[in-house]
Amino acid sequence: MATAPLKSVTLNYLQLQPEGDSTGLPQVVLIHGLAANLSFWYFSIAPLLAEVAQVTLLDLRGHGRSTMPPSGYQLTNMAEDIAQLLSYLKIDRPHLIGHSLGGSVMAHFASRYPQKPASLTFADVRLKLFQPAMTLADWPQWKTYQALLDDLGIALDPNSHELGYQLLLEMARLHLRNPRIQRSATVGFTKLTVCWVCLCWQRRQASGAATARFA
Repeated sequence: MATAPLKSVTLNYLQLQPEGDSTGLPQVVLIHGLAANLSFWYFSIAPLLAEVAQVTLLDLRGHGRSTMPPSGYQLTNMAEDIAQLLSYLKIDRPHLIGHSLGGSVMAHFASRYPQKPASLTFADVRLKLFQPAMTLADWPQWKTYQALLDDLGIALDPNSHELGYQLLLEMARLHLRNPRIQRSATVGFTKLTVCWVCLCWQRRQASGAATARFA
């Protein structure tokens, strides 16, 4: 792994590529979600992508081995981190894949620099511009799962629009009581995301997309 000194933070990153000459291969950048780090991809889909592309994984600011910023975690700042990292690494026209919060960061990056990415892949991302505001109370199966969560001592506000932050807080509390729980949850979410990205890739191939262009 290596680090990139940017304007307000230092980002930790890792690059993977096939053996031999990788000149001309597509560039893929993987952006993890809230409270994760580059290992979210490293132990799952990154090695598969590295067989056909040059892959860059990174820790978002305040995550993993990247430094904490003095100014907080606004999406605009995190998107600018991506722009500065790509410039630092001299990566042009990358295919971006973002999971959860990483997808939101990716969307902000693309809106500010629409000519820079070759493609965008959103994995389990909430985009308020395109999705209606929903709460747990709107979910037909909520009552069933609420009873299960209550038994586990997990209390979620069914009328809140910020489910992700609620879950993060409850996971932290569970982790304090049982450190093995967080690891199990991380493995489960990683497997789900890998299946989702692989399915998208298979559909691209089935639709006649050119593998050489990674599009």
